Amino acid sequence: MGDSKVTYKDSDAYKAYVDLGKRPEGMQPFEFNRFGEIMFTAGEKYCRYNMAEDGEELELCPKNSTFSADNLRNHITRVHRKKIAKARAGTTTQTESYQLQKWYTNVMKRHAEIIDDGDAETPAATAPSKGPPVEFLLPKQRRPTWPKTKKGDAKKCPTPDSDCTVFNYFTDSDNDGAGDDEEEVVETPGRPIEVPDSVSPEEDGRTGE
Repeated sequence: MGDSKVTYKDSDAYKAYVDLGKRPEGMQPFEFNRFGEIMFTAGEKYCRYNMAEDGEELELCPKNSTFSADNLRNHITRVHRKKIAKARAGTTTQTESYQLQKWYTNVMKRHAEIIDDGDAETPAATAPSKGPPVEFLLPKQRRPTWPKTKKGDAKKCPTPDSDCTVFNYFTDSDNDGAGDDEEEVVETPGRPIEVPDSVSPEEDGRTGE
């Protein structure tokens, strides 16, 4: 029994190329011979025809799925209307097989580099910030404004024997921090409003029964 011949199709690179199921990233377009015919690389499964016009950016054929050898040739001749260069007759030599293995190795290496670069540039998904909690603020007690004239100027300070409510508010020591010690009642859904014990029926305008 003779030894079986190992070819480029037995290499891991070619198997990965076929199993990928779509054209590898970063592939170069088909090359043409001096007769304007497309030169295939042995074992190719994907179309690499350049759709761009001269001077435009590279744009490979949008059909990037797998072809059989015959279907790929039919695709080139019928869709892109290009002739295909005739392959050399006979089996692939060991030297040719080695060169083909290197070619597919470089193809898949380039594909892996592009995929890795794309993953590195993609930021990790993060949960949106909910921000600080919103606090429920009670309305602040507002002090009376200083009296002004029609021109907007503040009036002169009142004389000691005059009766000015605003002046008395700011100068009377009994009003310092007014409202700071008062108990504020906040209504909570589902709970009755609590009335402070300090409010007597007489102060509330009611009489006991």
